[in-house]
Amino acid sequence: MCSFCFGLGDGYPWVRVTGEVDLASAPCFEAALASVAGPVEVQCGQVEFIDCAGLGVLVGAAESRGSVTLRDPSPLLLRMLDITGLGDVFTIVFTTERAPDSSSMDAVEASAGQREF
Repeated sequence: MCSFCFGLGDGYPWVRVTGEVDLASAPCFEAALASVAGPVEVQCGQVEFIDCAGLGVLVGAAESRGSVTLRDPSPLLLRMLDITGLGDVFTIVFTTERAPDSSSMDAVEASAGQREF
């Protein structure tokens, strides 16, 4: 289950998503993004889980809007973007207090290469 909040900052809309973005919640996520016009910032620091359906919603929004900014993506979301190679599709920004240090980014990149079967 996920939830959404909306707002306007610096002249552009933002959508804050929290919780799990999966096959069941992706249509609601898509509707939330469709409810705002133009380039959008997605505040995603509280995304606990995202699957390919959720990533598909983000990619679709980036394609249709020309610009989607991901603010403070969770470590899980960063890892998913790295694994799928989708990081270049979005503008990714961090607030000062949420910015990962280089050691934590190294850990995210290193863990992306580890798989359990």
